[in-house]
Amino acid sequence: MNPRSEITVGPEAVVSLPFSSSCGESPYWSPVDAAFFWVDIPAGRIHRWSPADNGSASWQLPEQIGCIVRQRSGGVLAACETGIYSAALQSAQATVVKHASIEHPAAGMRFNDGRCDRHGRLWVTTFMTSSDKRAVGGLFRYTTAGLSEALLDGFMTPNGMAFSPDNRTLYIADSHASVRKVWAVDFDIDDGVLGTKRVFVDLAGYAARPDGAAIDTDGCYWVAGMDDGCIMRFTPQGALDQVIRLPVRHPTMCSFGGPDMKSMFITSLKRSNIAAELDPLAGNVLCITPGAQGIIEEPFAG
Repeated sequence: MNPRSEITVGPEAVVSLPFSSSCGESPYWSPVDAAFFWVDIPAGRIHRWSPADNGSASWQLPEQIGCIVRQRSGGVLAACETGIYSAALQSAQATVVKHASIEHPAAGMRFNDGRCDRHGRLWVTTFMTSSDKRAVGGLFRYTTAGLSEALLDGFMTPNGMAFSPDNRTLYIADSHASVRKVWAVDFDIDDGVLGTKRVFVDLAGYAARPDGAAIDTDGCYWVAGMDDGCIMRFTPQGALDQVIRLPVRHPTMCSFGGPDMKSMFITSLKRSNIAAELDPLAGNVLCITPGAQGIIEEPFAG
């Protein structure tokens, strides 16, 4: 697949912050706060950046954090290693409450990618973090009634969740080098039920692995190209439409935001086995204007 267009952004896209992340993930725009939130997974920290004044803040949680979403009632919902927590961020120290626990099928697992549907249900994945990874990751649904059983399973590194603008499709990817696929799953927004799962994009043979993703108002699927330093946009028909080359080798997730939802915030990974001079901006976050408009993410209904 050759993209219709390809552009390159340089170091000027890096957001000036007093910290970087070893593994930045789960960027999320909050219109209420007029700020982007994201996490540093291994550090167990939640970060916030306000574009209007370049203000930033950071909070510590007790476990590694896979993903976060905002709550309608205020605060943040965080899917971590052993369960799902709410975190009030009014002070320098987050006030944390555990709402659901999970018994993983294997040791060395945690929650990973997650996103709310437009009725405010949280859909969240699990995976093994060890090098001898097995396909024991799953997709779960969390509401105020509790955490479901695995609704989809057999994933190595599930990622890339997004909901189509018409609420009829859930996209989900597997980032593992042996898989490199994105699926489209039929979705019933009223009942929160999944249907037929089919391959949407197969990146076998590409340098990029599909990581975190976002959707735009045209229904195009934007996904971070892990290992290939890019963001890739696919049309609703699965055609590669655009590639944005980045000044980091390992982007982890992209998210639309800003007052007009036309900015894109991108997190990245700093690999310990790659020399700093080969990826000098690794771990930083980027902010670009990709020429599309995103959809405001629904907060958790609780």
